[in-house]
Amino acid sequence: MALFNAVETIGRKALLSLSESYAQIADAVFELIDNPVDHSHGRLLNIDVNFSKDDKTLTVYDHGGRGMGEEELIDYLAWGDGAEHSEDDIGEWGVGGKSAAIYLGEGLDIRCRKSGETEIFHLQDPHWGSRTGLIENPVKKISGVDAAKAVSNFNALGPREGFTEVTISGLREGRRDISKLKQMASETYRQLIHTNRVVIRIDGELLKPMDIPVSTSIPVVGIPSTNLGGIRVKGSVWATERDAVGHRMGMRWRAGIRTNYNGRRITYGEQFGHNLAGKGNLQRLTGEIQISHIKPNTQKTDWDRDSLEWQKLEKFMHEKMSPVVAALRNLSTVKPISRTQRKRAQRVKRAVEETFSRLAKEALSPTKGTLSGQTNAPGGRKSPTPKPGPKTPNSKKRRKKQPTKNPTAPPKNPVGSLVRRLNGSVPDIELDALGHTERSHWGSRDDGAKTVVINTDFPVYKGVGETDEYMMDTFVRHILQEDALNSGELRHETDRIIWTALKAGTP
Repeated sequence: MALFNAVETIGRKALLSLSESYAQIADAVFELIDNPVDHSHGRLLNIDVNFSKDDKTLTVYDHGGRGMGEEELIDYLAWGDGAEHSEDDIGEWGVGGKSAAIYLGEGLDIRCRKSGETEIFHLQDPHWGSRTGLIENPVKKISGVDAAKAVSNFNALGPREGFTEVTISGLREGRRDISKLKQMASETYRQLIHTNRVVIRIDGELLKPMDIPVSTSIPVVGIPSTNLGGIRVKGSVWATERDAVGHRMGMRWRAGIRTNYNGRRITYGEQFGHNLAGKGNLQRLTGEIQISHIKPNTQKTDWDRDSLEWQKLEKFMHEKMSPVVAALRNLSTVKPISRTQRKRAQRVKRAVEETFSRLAKEALSPTKGTLSGQTNAPGGRKSPTPKPGPKTPNSKKRRKKQPTKNPTAPPKNPVGSLVRRLNGSVPDIELDALGHTERSHWGSRDDGAKTVVINTDFPVYKGVGETDEYMMDTFVRHILQEDALNSGELRHETDRIIWTALKAGTP
């Protein structure tokens, strides 16, 4: 039988497909931040992330680090190949930044200079996000004058200061969420910002590291650098102040340990064999560890949990967490939420959901009016009343056109828009003792679904909270605040919804 040579190849279509696997926008943007962090080499790195006003362009600009030169751009175009990464780097696979650019938009421009050099390079591909064939020779040298025209703050750089500006044009729909991006960045790069390794600004706002308060009543368990045989770990475990549990990062606080790789957060909420999912004092357990000599996955969102190294880490961390777990269990426990309270929460949630649906239908009906007596005719105007008397069909006399009077403004329908945004449903209600914090806050279940958490420690709850009316008022106000209504609209819509629900006999 004749032998022949088989050559392994990969089509760019496969790369386009793999680039759609990011769980959320922030994960892709963070890939563009990780690249310069890896190349900072211990120098203070400045990173600016900016979206254009029309939401069609994203720019990630870094300076103070190594920057990129001709050799680095050649490596950039080598998928899964290029320069070797060290144990001090966040990345390893040579795909992150390139893949993220495909996910985020269509065009890719990179202007850069390597630290200590004077040559400036420009890589341009207007179809990076959709091109199926391989590209050749997309890099060219540009002058300082050309760079100054395209790169923001270029003239403020030193003559040999390294920089890289990555611009992604044609952002795909839904690839922008500034508020969430800021929250997650201050949490993901907490250690790097806190230790002054990196300065990050998003749309001009300087990010501060997320604060994790430490309880003064429960000793902190320090973990010195320890070799577990194939994996190294260091950090600490502690308890937060009770009042700090609740609204953090725009989501429900998740008890457990944050894991970091070279200063970048990979996961949070690690329990390492302890059951921290319940309510009460165990929700205060937290901690932070640095892990090395074991790599996270390609998207830096998890670890190889089936590996022998991870099993060693789980056993080690279970023991280190035990003193804090025991101390929290010995504290006086919060009164558990009763079955009656849970049933009340379900009843109120169902009543509000039915009321939202009813009001949304009424707003679309041309015959039904609102509770305030306003008509729901198009534009909020009353139907014109014809004047008595015959009309002259062929009259040549033209009456002067009068400006249209609109004595009543078109009715706003925040309820209808809110129901559509919530996909016809409303969040679940949870009850929790949160200490001296807000009346309610947004929480999230393990499946990522939003919930409204009502604080049973809130003074008014302790007085009248054991009523449907208080729970409904708190629940409705919290949901409506999501739409950023002004104080007058918020008061009006809250009263209208509660009035409608109670008048209909629900709950």
